[in-house]
Amino acid sequence: MSLAHLTAISPDPKPPATLSALARAQWRRYVREFDLDDEHAQFLLGEAMAACDRVLEARASIAKYGAVIVTATGELKTNPSTVVERDSAARMLACLKALNINCEPMHDRVGRPNEG
Repeated sequence: MSLAHLTAISPDPKPPATLSALARAQWRRYVREFDLDDEHAQFLLGEAMAACDRVLEARASIAKYGAVIVTATGELKTNPSTVVERDSAARMLACLKALNINCEPMHDRVGRPNEG
């Protein structure tokens, strides 16, 4: 069986450049705390953090324009950003769940982490 299709994992993986600074910092934290050292996990995490960026963008739009907007004809309509927020949050949570990042990060010993 050939292993030529496998790529070497970098000892210092880099988050996708398309992510915001906040999402890149979170990506690095998750890679470190949850030991996400394979390419598939890092790809899924990148997708989760991209979805997180969309959630934040949508929330900014909702904060600016409201959850309900007035159309050109004067009718009330749900702000389309509410759908983007909902769908992006669901995508982010699905990716994190696939990575088992809905639990405590790994620790080097048994028991509760030290306070402070």
